[in-house]
Amino acid sequence: MEKLTDVQAKVLRYVKKSQAEKQSPPSRTEIARHFGWASANAAQDVLKALERKGYVRLSAGVARGIYVL
Repeated sequence: MEKLTDVQAKVLRYVKKSQAEKQSPPSRTEIARHFGWASANAAQDVLKALERKGYVRLSAGVARGIYVL
């Protein structure tokens, strides 16, 4: 797997932590709010990069469709 950027690593840690604590992954909006981003699209861009690098699998059209591999 490719190396992660600092932001990608932080988002992956947040997704794992949220999933462990709440038994479900965060939504894109929750990720954006947590990191102080103005748009959920920023979270989606990071998640897509994580998927390309093989760290997560995303389900299209599902708000919490983030699966850590």
